[in-house]
Amino acid sequence: MDPAFAQDVFSFARLRYDSGDWDYNPKVAGNILDTVVQYTSIPVYPEEIVITADSPELLAFPFLFMTGHKLVRFTDRGAKRMRCPEIQFMEHLAVLA
Repeated sequence: MDPAFAQDVFSFARLRYDSGDWDYNPKVAGNILDTVVQYTSIPVYPEEIVITADSPELLAFPFLFMTGHKLVRFTDRGAKRMRCPEIQFMEHLAVLA
């Protein structure tokens, strides 16, 4: 992640997983970021961020995008992190699109 990233901006974070085609539609990030800039006054981080379920930075992103056509499978560590009671990822997540 770029060190210039600040948590007070809208960031498009795409969840990468080990199975399937997690990056099925690469134009989605640019389209969403352009739309947010065009129609709102929300500050926007200009680049897509790709993050895995086992990343320690996962909870820094209240908007997390997931896509693909095949069965989603996480690594054992990523799956454990997604359901770990201490992290409570799904309770912290604002939007999983």
